[in-house]
Amino acid sequence: MRLVVEELSFFCCAEWKWNLFDMLLVMLSLTGNFVNVTFVRVLRLLRLVRALRSIRILRFVRLFGKFKLLLLAIKNSVVPLLWASLLLVWMFYLIGIVLIFGVTEYISGGNADTRVVTVLQELFGGLDLTLLTLFMAITGGISWEVAVRPLLKVHLMYAIFFVAFIAAMMLAALNIIAGIFVNDAIEMAQMDRDVILQTKADYKKAMLAELSALFNEFDVDQSGSLTLDEVNVAWENDEVRDRFKLLGVEYAEARGLFEMLDVDGTQEIEIDEFVCGILLCEKMLKPIDLQTFMQENKRNSLLFHK
Repeated sequence: MRLVVEELSFFCCAEWKWNLFDMLLVMLSLTGNFVNVTFVRVLRLLRLVRALRSIRILRFVRLFGKFKLLLLAIKNSVVPLLWASLLLVWMFYLIGIVLIFGVTEYISGGNADTRVVTVLQELFGGLDLTLLTLFMAITGGISWEVAVRPLLKVHLMYAIFFVAFIAAMMLAALNIIAGIFVNDAIEMAQMDRDVILQTKADYKKAMLAELSALFNEFDVDQSGSLTLDEVNVAWENDEVRDRFKLLGVEYAEARGLFEMLDVDGTQEIEIDEFVCGILLCEKMLKPIDLQTFMQENKRNSLLFHK
């Protein structure tokens, strides 16, 4: 029905990929209604394809900023995770070779305890079992104590070597690797255009709410405008000055702040002058000509009125 209504725009719009995906699902569903019941495998495949309909929820993911950020972070963590896994496998391989050498020497000695040999063969009976044992020892699959006790029978040096490996992995390597690829994943996700726009919108909304609250706190007589006396009284509060510093506005005296915000010279500051002036101060990264700043503030004030 959408194809009939939208015609060629169905394939030329921004969501043409999703439209093709929907059309494919509909075609497969219609095919399932006409397929002979004897084609059991085909019907099972069609049921599996129908389950893919749930993927269509991803087209609405832009409506949920945090959820989209998580999905982007997971997607962008795939490559760093592969490199981290490769590094871990390489480290496991080096440690495993050393442990296998010691276990082999112990078993081939002829004086080994049968029960210890049985445990060693279960844990370090080959490169594959050794790698699995090392992986489980650092991820909680087994207690590292279970693996280190038979190594004590082999030689104290191998037990110490194994304990040092566990300590290095748990205290340093895993935390460093996880921190690196998680940080990269979050940074890449935050570079997404929709995420950036949403972040800026949320920041601007929070700024407007904070400035409106400050204005209402200053306006003790509820007149809708601020006088120099009201600003002076508010400026005596250290907490108020600290809040302005967080907004990027630093003035030694209240008069300097008042004169900067009072662009029309009426000796009163309306809420639009207050909000626009503070926002412009917050955006300034370096000193600029005061006259230029005041003119821009006045233009923004007029736009706010409109």
